[in-house]
Amino acid sequence: MEDRIKLFIYDVDGVLNDYVPRNYREYLSNQCAFTTEEVSAMIKPIVVEISSGKIDAGEFDRKVARLLGMTPEQVDWEGYYERIRLNEGTLGIVKELRSQGYKLAILTNEDASRYSVIQRVLSPMFDASFASYAMPAIKPNPVAYEYVIEKVGLMSGAPIKNNEVVFIDDSMENVESAAKIGIHALHFSTSEKLQADLRALLKTDIKAIQRESRIDAQKKRVT
Repeated sequence: MEDRIKLFIYDVDGVLNDYVPRNYREYLSNQCAFTTEEVSAMIKPIVVEISSGKIDAGEFDRKVARLLGMTPEQVDWEGYYERIRLNEGTLGIVKELRSQGYKLAILTNEDASRYSVIQRVLSPMFDASFASYAMPAIKPNPVAYEYVIEKVGLMSGAPIKNNEVVFIDDSMENVESAAKIGIHALHFSTSEKLQADLRALLKTDIKAIQRESRIDAQKKRVT
């Protein structure tokens, strides 16, 4: 490919872990008198508030509890997040990319409390991590992507162009907004699909992906 990729930007929820916003809405719905769809619509403005850093986890729990007729302990914004699992398939790809010298960054629409979990568990695998609560914009605003690219470029000692970046997210809205400013944007669904997308994008750059492909082919011949 003409553009030499320098930086990979990863979303967290639904990509590096198995957190799916709808599952949390269902968790709330099971404890109140509203459907999952109603809960989603009702708490959406409060989620934007916490993701933008305007309120903290305690205030989120209290606001949602009042709205849904629950207790703050039942809402459990931070505690629920502590119980999610990591996506080992995606993290395997992350480790391989890092071993080959690519810059890696996290960009998540998250508040301080949940971001503290990300920092403890995931950030050590990346060169930099960014959360919306401490940024000038949240995804899908293009300013969020450009902010991360600029910061990582400064850390690296050399500017990075948008066309030298791969962005991976499970939200099509976020992917489309990144693509509009020249970023190579990949829509995530499974780690297997991500491997295939990276093979197509990077050609021979990722040795582990090539190696897995050869092993799969050998297995098929044996069987």
